[in-house]
Amino acid sequence: MRKWKAVVVLLHEIYGLNDHMKHYEKWLRQQGFEVVIPSLIPSVFSYKEEEVAYESFMNEIGFQSASKHAREVIEECSRTFERVYVVGFSIGATIAWMCSPMPEVKRTVCFYGSRIRDYGEIRPQSPTLLLYGESEPSFPVEEFIRHIKIEHVTALSVAGSYGFADPFSKRFHKPSYEVALSLLSNHLHLKQRG
Repeated sequence: MRKWKAVVVLLHEIYGLNDHMKHYEKWLRQQGFEVVIPSLIPSVFSYKEEEVAYESFMNEIGFQSASKHAREVIEECSRTFERVYVVGFSIGATIAWMCSPMPEVKRTVCFYGSRIRDYGEIRPQSPTLLLYGESEPSFPVEEFIRHIKIEHVTALSVAGSYGFADPFSKRFHKPSYEVALSLLSNHLHLKQRG
């Protein structure tokens, strides 16, 4: 059976499958990728419901259950596509990180995955890019970046804070968004070895 070239498994943040995810789906398709967005939560939340959305995810779903679901989607995609890339935002970034050791995953990009720090034992098996806003209220970004010395992992910060790459967020930072899109594109289009 002939396999298609590449798919991006796009993992959403606590708000669910909102306009932000649709925006990235469209952009990734314009870059030549197929895109799969698994629904990790049962509803969509507005940005005003940030605390409710976070509590709902943590209390009703959790990282273990969501990462199990994401792994199943990745395994399914690997049967149809030659390369599976994973891109995640916020909780989706942490879930992407948790899936990064899978042999099916050929590239990983994590946007503002602050909980990655709770899973320091994970060792990605392919190039992994971590992107943060330099001003992150939940943890010291620069200290984290200085100390994360893991093979295959590049961690960077850009101007702005959590949400800098979301055109629908009040925290959107256009110059950093443009840098992030360039980094994302370059990372996903790197020539595969062997």
